[in-house]
Amino acid sequence: MTLACLFSLIFFITCCVYVMLAIYVLFLNTKSPLNRLLSVLCISLGLWTFGYSIANCAPDYETAYFWRRLAAAGWGPLFSILLHSLMLLTERGGLFKKKWLYFLLYLPGAVTVFVFGLHGGLASGQYNLVYTTAGWINISSNNLWDWFFNIYYAGYAIIAVWMLWNWGHKTADAGKKKRAHWLILSFVFVIAAGTITDIISRLNQQLNLPQIGSLTVLLPVSVIIYYINKYGFLRPEKNGAETSPDEVNLAVFYQVISMAFLSGSMLNFAARYFIYQLPLQSVLLFSAFLFIYGIIFLLVHRFPPRKQIHETVFMLMICVSIPIVILWFKEIAGVTIWAFPFLFLIMSAIYKRHMLLWVSASILFTLIWIWVTVPIADVQVNSADHMVRIGLFAIAIWLTFHINRLYMQRLEESEAQISFQKVVSLISAEFVKVTEFNLEEKINAMLKICGEYLKLDYAVYISSSAILPTRRWYSEDMEDEAGVLPELNSHEFPWWTGSLQKKEVLQIPDVDMLPPEAAKEKALFRQNNIKSLLAITAGVKGDMPGCLFFASTKEVRNWRKDHREMLRILANLLSDALLKAEAEREISYMAYFDNLTGLPNRLSFKAQLEKEINLTRQNKNLLAVMFIDLDSFKNVNDTVGHDGGDEILKVLTSRLSGVLRPSDNLSRFGGDEFLIQFNNLEQEEDIPGIADRIMDTFSRSFNVKGQEFFLTASAGIAIYPADGEDADTLIKNADLAMY
Repeated sequence: MTLACLFSLIFFITCCVYVMLAIYVLFLNTKSPLNRLLSVLCISLGLWTFGYSIANCAPDYETAYFWRRLAAAGWGPLFSILLHSLMLLTERGGLFKKKWLYFLLYLPGAVTVFVFGLHGGLASGQYNLVYTTAGWINISSNNLWDWFFNIYYAGYAIIAVWMLWNWGHKTADAGKKKRAHWLILSFVFVIAAGTITDIISRLNQQLNLPQIGSLTVLLPVSVIIYYINKYGFLRPEKNGAETSPDEVNLAVFYQVISMAFLSGSMLNFAARYFIYQLPLQSVLLFSAFLFIYGIIFLLVHRFPPRKQIHETVFMLMICVSIPIVILWFKEIAGVTIWAFPFLFLIMSAIYKRHMLLWVSASILFTLIWIWVTVPIADVQVNSADHMVRIGLFAIAIWLTFHINRLYMQRLEESEAQISFQKVVSLISAEFVKVTEFNLEEKINAMLKICGEYLKLDYAVYISSSAILPTRRWYSEDMEDEAGVLPELNSHEFPWWTGSLQKKEVLQIPDVDMLPPEAAKEKALFRQNNIKSLLAITAGVKGDMPGCLFFASTKEVRNWRKDHREMLRILANLLSDALLKAEAEREISYMAYFDNLTGLPNRLSFKAQLEKEINLTRQNKNLLAVMFIDLDSFKNVNDTVGHDGGDEILKVLTSRLSGVLRPSDNLSRFGGDEFLIQFNNLEQEEDIPGIADRIMDTFSRSFNVKGQEFFLTASAGIAIYPADGEDADTLIKNADLAMY
């Protein structure tokens, strides 16, 4: 291979890279203006390098001149497109509300294309092609139009660098600063390399260097694509819709086949034109067929029609492509290209059976046709054949790895689903036995099981319930960060609380990608080294519902569908458990406490009295029970109604509680009757003083509905053990003493 062909091959390989980048960026998010512009930028670079690849090793001046002019359609508007892309990237897209800015931005590029490519008279004066060992190079005419392009190229490059520097200087985002830094470095390198090769080489014929500016531009474009993967700033926003695994696998399947055709197109052109040096028209025609086929496969899956129509179109295209490709090489009886249909057999193995049948039939009928029409053929294997074979087997290996990965993924999904069901069953079984008293224990166990199963750094339930505190589980290597995360469950973090109320599940794969309005949340997460989290509202709904979430501090995580499903199930279990515990608490309250005053009722009083009797029996102290009955309370109800009477009972409860000792117990026995238990008495002489303080509460009036009432009460006291040794006896004797 000559040096000229080697440089042409390098140009062509670079062109292939640009084309792949254009397809990748565009289909990453077809709705984004920045994605579309970067895709057009890559296509422009691809057209530039493709034109140079053909022109550099052209057999004559006319061919080199034609492809040089065609390449101008790529490098002419390049700097306008590049500056436009950077304006969007550096968040200056608002400038384009003024439509005339488009005209100013693209005018120099349009003039360059017209002068160096479209207008034959002007273009002939710009090219002075000379053939060297490195290929056809252009010696600059150093005229007005050359200087026009140099000013256009240098001016736009300087503006681009200034915009990147200004963007990185003003932003407070560390990620954006880093992007700006690397883009500036790559642009400086491109400007230097482009100036040396594209300008100096045109001024000095002795250098004999091809213009490799299109190769150096690959660096900043690669930097941009790198940050696409790292920071996702060109990725589409997820709308929360779930995509089934079959749909994902089918989309990947279409992409793999598309890449196989695109790779085959490029491989065919590189081998048969640059190495085997077949006529350009024939090679270009067949490569274009393969390339168009690959693009169609990319588009088919994105068309609105139903899945069945997709499959039909896909199957027809595959079955038609097999005979076309094999018959194109029938002069060698398909010896080299035999592996091409084998690729489709590999892929059809994971597809529906009818797909495999149609592909098999297409292959067999094609091979039989070749056998009939070309029964004998001389086989010549050259370097191009070896290159194609290597390329085909490389594609086959790629497909095999993809199918293997798909198979292993299905196995992992099945194992994960089994483990998921076991974990959910275990937690569900535990929550069936949840009560008011073991609720915290069950939640702690749930968080531990989930944390270990999902390999989390910690799992937290931020509670808003009065009966349950916030619960946390931490991995062994995590420090206790109690008191930090519960702050999220407040109105100080409106984005967080608003997002949880709007969405069923809030998943944040990367905290750095949070929107600007979540600045407080981002700061809190970074402070606690949280990189990813998954959250959902859980518990009794209210003004500020509880929150269950999983967090990762060691790495950015892409939360799977089963992770989100587990969170939903746990949220439902927690809500049911809290409702059950709340209901038990209410039932227990109703069974043992008075609804009006909140005091223990007679059942609760008796139970407590029995406990105190047992304690008093051991420590040899005294215990007394005082029975109080309000006199003529019926007259109060008749005067101000039962609501007024209830209000008086509440006030009286407050007064009585205020004069009792901390160790004493007050209970509403029923209606207008109260019981008081005096504990830890050392001698009987202490009782009259306590009783007097209690009866003094009736010396003050009660104001209800604007009326003033004075109440009197009767009281009796029974002392343990003299007046009884059990609760019922003491209460009965206190009642008798009152009468």
